[in-house]
Amino acid sequence: MRIVCAGMRRSGSTWLYNLVRLALNAKGCFEDNWRISVPANVVKTHKFSPIFLFGADKVVLSHRDLRDVAASAVRRRLIESTPAATVRYLLRALLDEYQTWVPFAAYDMNFERMMADKAAEAQAIFAALGIDAVPEVVCGLVEHLPVATKETDQEILLAPNHFTGGAIGGYVDTLPVKTTKAIESVFGDWLKQKGYMR
Repeated sequence: MRIVCAGMRRSGSTWLYNLVRLALNAKGCFEDNWRISVPANVVKTHKFSPIFLFGADKVVLSHRDLRDVAASAVRRRLIESTPAATVRYLLRALLDEYQTWVPFAAYDMNFERMMADKAAEAQAIFAALGIDAVPEVVCGLVEHLPVATKETDQEILLAPNHFTGGAIGGYVDTLPVKTTKAIESVFGDWLKQKGYMR
């Protein structure tokens, strides 16, 4: 079975990828190493490309409160915490790495729901993909994956500074108020649709 694990950066996409990879006991890789001719695999990607739809059996996706996506990127030093930098980053995350995948997704993982109950979220993912695996066992395997200390492992895909320790709603402690307001102004409709804002 070939599975594409897509979704916006900083939204649990690597957790999703490793969960599916380990549940299938399949080879995994990042987008630049994926080949249609190679059997087995689970690929992780972000930016939409139709090439990943050819030969893929299913696509799974992930999303997260955009304010926390921005905060996580700031903590990882991928972007500055200015309104302009965060809005630009989130436009790419939402349009190129999420919305374009939605019509093709067999399942759309909510980061916050996953953090609240990993086994329950894994069960829902397995059901959507037709995978016969014990959620608690596979989640345990994912939780014990080694995080790279120097270079990112080319199959596990966990970078040395992958985890930033951000809690749900942690944007309050990371982003300046003016940046949060800018995100809410530009992306308010989406945040409300997903239940992140009233």
